[in-house]
Amino acid sequence: MLLCSKIIEMLFRFIIVAVVLLLVEIYALQAFRTLVKSKWILWAYALVSFVAYVYIFYTIFNFDRKVGQTKQSL
Repeated sequence: MLLCSKIIEMLFRFIIVAVVLLLVEIYALQAFRTLVKSKWILWAYALVSFVAYVYIFYTIFNFDRKVGQTKQSL
């Protein structure tokens, strides 16, 4: 039962962070949209942003805590 509550707590924290990041990203996209009128540049911005978020979440979830910080993980 303790493990289940820790998983729920971790998912709740992840959802909060994801929602905050999504709101910031929507706000940044709206600001970028006022500066740039070209659709392909907006799509490129969205793609780069998505790839950056995927990379960040991939590195966070695949970090080996047993090893700790190394020169490669910094």
